[in-house]
Amino acid sequence: MWEILFLCAAKCKKMQGEIINCIGNWEVSLDSKGRISVPANLKKKFPANFKHFVLTRAIGNDKCIYMFYQDNFDEFVKNIGFSKVNVFDNKEWDFKRTILSTASEVEPDSTDRILIPTDLRVYSNITKNVKIVGMTEFYEIWDQDQIIKKVQSTTEAELKETQQKFRDKFSKKND
Repeated sequence: MWEILFLCAAKCKKMQGEIINCIGNWEVSLDSKGRISVPANLKKKFPANFKHFVLTRAIGNDKCIYMFYQDNFDEFVKNIGFSKVNVFDNKEWDFKRTILSTASEVEPDSTDRILIPTDLRVYSNITKNVKIVGMTEFYEIWDQDQIIKKVQSTTEAELKETQQKFRDKFSKKND
């Protein structure tokens, strides 16, 4: 699954639309109606044509929500190859269905809050304290306790091993 995300990231530079780098991290709270406030310095990064975010469940083992700008989501869907999914391959079709059936367009309200759909809140175990993390082409929305555990459980050895895989992978592409 990670290979799919890396492919999307690598192709982002070739995209036609206005693609915004999604970097930074913010702590916000979920209100009683399931909304989070968009932090002011995140709002400053909105592209000129911004209308809404697209939220969908994460790929892989992470229990978080992906939050895309529309252009970034369109490119993600294109690069992931959903238009070429074989309808007779149940696993491919289930993968496409899982991602797209949970996708929701959410528009900030007049006070810059966005509603996190109930199914995505349940999937990601978000209850109150929320962390928004920029991942270059999209943001991740996490339950704050879950992301802290995730980061703390990653060892230095795992980070170094993954860093070396990146070096090996991308140095071969540049040779």
